[in-house]
Amino acid sequence: MIEVIDGMPPGTMGFRCEDGDVRPIDLRNVMMPSIRRVVRARERLRILVVAGDGFEGVDRAAIWERAKHAWDLGDRDFDLLDRLAVATDVPWIRRGVGSFGWMAPGEVRVFELGEVTRAQRWVARD
Repeated sequence: MIEVIDGMPPGTMGFRCEDGDVRPIDLRNVMMPSIRRVVRARERLRILVVAGDGFEGVDRAAIWERAKHAWDLGDRDFDLLDRLAVATDVPWIRRGVGSFGWMAPGEVRVFELGEVTRAQRWVARD
């Protein structure tokens, strides 16, 4: 499940994944509408993702849903990525972001779960 993090700094967006899997409905109803607005405005994407200990992963159908959205947007959302901060203490997520974050077009950093405020500042930094 994904929830929007309220009170993010201007020009940024945040999502919290606390319990269970991310499902297609989460992407359709929560994450993609926010990303679409930024992409249509041709602004840079500055995103914070907080993954709590109860986060289990991404449902396979959600991966397909994300691919469909990328197709619809022409992958412009990926090209507009400026900064992605991931705050988590989940070992497999930390390793995954650390191993593959270099492939993203923007900066990617991993923070500990207790550093959410620091991650928000980093995402918003000019």
